[in-house]
Amino acid sequence: MKYIIREAQIHEKEAVNTAHVLSIREICSKDYSPEQIAGWSGVIYSDEVWINSLTNHFYRVVEVDGAIEGFCHANYHGENLGEIRGLYFTPKIKGHGIGKEIVELAKKYLIDLGAKKIVIGATKTAKPFYEKMGFIATGEEKLYHTRGTAFEYYPMEMIVTKL
Repeated sequence: MKYIIREAQIHEKEAVNTAHVLSIREICSKDYSPEQIAGWSGVIYSDEVWINSLTNHFYRVVEVDGAIEGFCHANYHGENLGEIRGLYFTPKIKGHGIGKEIVELAKKYLIDLGAKKIVIGATKTAKPFYEKMGFIATGEEKLYHTRGTAFEYYPMEMIVTKL
């Protein structure tokens, strides 16, 4: 499969949201109830949040045949702490090794800014992937979306050294 990993563009908000929703509804649905999936996939980010993320954070998309099929969003918080805020792929690109590649790019970005620890809140679906990448779960928690729907996720972390 030919794909491109590149910086997201302002005009791609809808396409990124579509990939996000497809990932939740078609991949994560095996691990969560229909109510949880509906609450989670119903979250739409404001233009302000979108523009801030693209302007100030690591935000890369995966493009296949001109369509956005996934993305990774990471942020450096300062004080040696980086966070992978989101990694979502459509079924079309899941399982092709792109996740590992884009997480390595995000890690490099965060380490170059000074991160010594990288954290992520992993879903049940993504937890095994992050464990293979070297992240360690530090517990289990519940996240509540604006619709009041709660779902389980796992805070995970990785202590890193300069690549």
